[in-house]
Amino acid sequence: MCGQITKVDDFKHTVTVKIHDPFGWSLFFENVPKGLIEFPLDSVEHCGLFIGSEVVYKRKVCTILSGQKLDDGFYAYYVQ
Repeated sequence: MCGQITKVDDFKHTVTVKIHDPFGWSLFFENVPKGLIEFPLDSVEHCGLFIGSEVVYKRKVCTILSGQKLDDGFYAYYVQ
């Protein structure tokens, strides 16, 4: 599971986060939010994914081989 920022509202100082759960892990965690959730801008931070994690990219399951934090705070990954 991971969250993706889909919208930044500079007026309200909030971000909208889409929760992705491609492998159905939320079945094991009742309190994990689902769908689109709005958070205060100062309560979220960029985080990285673990090397070796499985992710879905273009509808295929891939493995993260390496990652790098970019100057803008986002992360770029090499997957196979």
